[in-house]
Amino acid sequence: MPKTPALEANVVTVIANASQKKPRSDTNTTEPMFIRHRAVTMSLKGLMKIKVGDSASVTKTITEADIQTFGDLTGDHNPLHFDKEHARRTRFGQPISHGMLTGALFSPIIAHQLPGAGAIYLSQSLKFLAPVFSGDTITATLTVRDVRQDKQIITLDGIAKNQKGEVVITGESVVLVEGLAP
Repeated sequence: MPKTPALEANVVTVIANASQKKPRSDTNTTEPMFIRHRAVTMSLKGLMKIKVGDSASVTKTITEADIQTFGDLTGDHNPLHFDKEHARRTRFGQPISHGMLTGALFSPIIAHQLPGAGAIYLSQSLKFLAPVFSGDTITATLTVRDVRQDKQIITLDGIAKNQKGEVVITGESVVLVEGLAP
């Protein structure tokens, strides 16, 4: 899909004003322009040609607050995640994070980096290979394995590693990309 002059002009304007603060007419508030720049850039990402081998990552330290919030949000209050005495008697020796909390780190990569705004999850598979504990720093990475231009579908391989370099999750994401140029 070719870029339109209007889109190019908007990007140039936003980039030129990236470090300025301007009032937003829709909210009467002041917000840093880089937030708007980031949103515009991400919305255009889906229009760019995505290639096999493209990769993006996100890093997060998992906290007890994250585990508690995830448990409250999902209703998963398994004592393995919350009860130190119970968890001490398991193979892990201490409470572990919910596997899906760590698996959820792939979602912001798809939403904001690769491919970006407009991406629609079609499927996600995950293999949980090692436990994640509170205090672990996880780096999740997605790499494009296949691009189906005819269907606007991208398949990505996922891997998440802890701060020691141990693989904690592997998986596959399949994503529909609106506006992917043929």
